[in-house]
Amino acid sequence: MRDHLTRVVFYGAVLLLLVSTVTGLVRALLPDDVATPGAHNSEGYVILLGVAAWVEFARPRIAPGAWTVTAAVSVTSLAVALVLLLGGLPTPLATLNEGFFALAVLIPWLQLPRPVPRPAFALPLVAAAVPVVLHGNDAVVRADEVLASFVLFPVALDLVDRSILDPRQPRRLPLVVAWLAGLVVVALAVHLVRTPLPQGPGQDLVDFLSRVNEVFIAVFFVHVYFTVLGMAPGRTRASRPVPAERPVT
Repeated sequence: MRDHLTRVVFYGAVLLLLVSTVTGLVRALLPDDVATPGAHNSEGYVILLGVAAWVEFARPRIAPGAWTVTAAVSVTSLAVALVLLLGGLPTPLATLNEGFFALAVLIPWLQLPRPVPRPAFALPLVAAAVPVVLHGNDAVVRADEVLASFVLFPVALDLVDRSILDPRQPRRLPLVVAWLAGLVVVALAVHLVRTPLPQGPGQDLVDFLSRVNEVFIAVFFVHVYFTVLGMAPGRTRASRPVPAERPVT
């Protein structure tokens, strides 16, 4: 009963936030100084819903080696992202494209066998290097949330708390708490030191980090839900056993 209630509240609250930001309801109900930051986080809510739902409902139920399902979902996410980006839709909808672009890559990442093969860590390493090497590039600026998600989620799920995707691993709650505190500190710090007109690589990087709040929020609440509240597959009563290995085909 407790797990079911936690699940309903979590997914219901995130879905309500997403719908409210897309429809503009959040601006109608809340003061501007509260509604404006919330309305800018819609991509993060998409990533949060997609990652959490895949980890909890899809991943434990997909048979080992069933990459056809994973690929189909990934391609669908990519198609939705392209429609949102190129379809001439209203801005509140169009801006969700980054969330779906991120999920198109994160879902296959989540489905990799654990521990993650070392070559796969090229994803976060390259994603971290791009805004440093190409600071100020317009395409990089537009893809900030996508690149940030490719760095933060692998760190969160494969370094900080491996037990979310592999119940054989211990839950390291003190490390997770320190990690979450670090995310909050970085998110606040970059806004304090950011200048209106970035000049130079350092300020460009600060400006880049100041625009990825959505990903900080998504990673933060993935940990709150799965680590702090103990809703990771393998910990709840309703969880099905997670296969010991997930061979890549």
